[in-house]
Amino acid sequence: MSDWDFLWGLSGQALEDAMSSGATYEEWGLIEQELDRELIGPNGKNVMVFVDGENVPAKWYEQIRSRVEWLVDHHQAKVYARQKDGATQRWHEVSLESGIKEIRLFGGPAKNKVDKKIIKDMKAFVGKCVPSETTLFLVASDTDYAATVQELRKTGVKVIGFGEAKSSKRLRDAYDKFFVLQPELASEDDEDQDWYEDQPLPSWYVGGSNAYRYG
Repeated sequence: MSDWDFLWGLSGQALEDAMSSGATYEEWGLIEQELDRELIGPNGKNVMVFVDGENVPAKWYEQIRSRVEWLVDHHQAKVYARQKDGATQRWHEVSLESGIKEIRLFGGPAKNKVDKKIIKDMKAFVGKCVPSETTLFLVASDTDYAATVQELRKTGVKVIGFGEAKSSKRLRDAYDKFFVLQPELASEDDEDQDWYEDQPLPSWYVGGSNAYRYG
């Protein structure tokens, strides 16, 4: 890591101030954290993280977790996938290791099945909270979420996004802030998601997991 890496992402007056301040990498890291936390502000009372497990591989989990904890002091999280989707087995393991609530949907790969469930649950969560005290984190690279994100923001909810570099500009612009997941920070010990797609599902995964199941 270079001593000047903390300048990455800065521009304009912020960049000029950083270069002339003599601040260290650690000091600017704390400043960046405070600026990000200001974005959340009073909306940090009710915080939920929604993860589209079909859309974003579990190798990004640690990066997502550390960034969320950087931004807020407390949060709950849910990961969504289909019951017999072999490509998301790793998310099941992560949910057991981390305590994330796992939502598994029964049935075949109907179009946007997981997306629709996440959208429904986001709206239900907001409906139980004061919007101005609520922040949602959505982990997905799917542009189909853009309209819902904009709709929720209009109510006063803060919505922060995480997605891969392939995420469209429309999706990124829909959020209060969008974080691009960085490949160099992905978990090295996770197998490639494509590997799981070819593996038989173990009996514990299909019938004996502790996942919450929905038809």
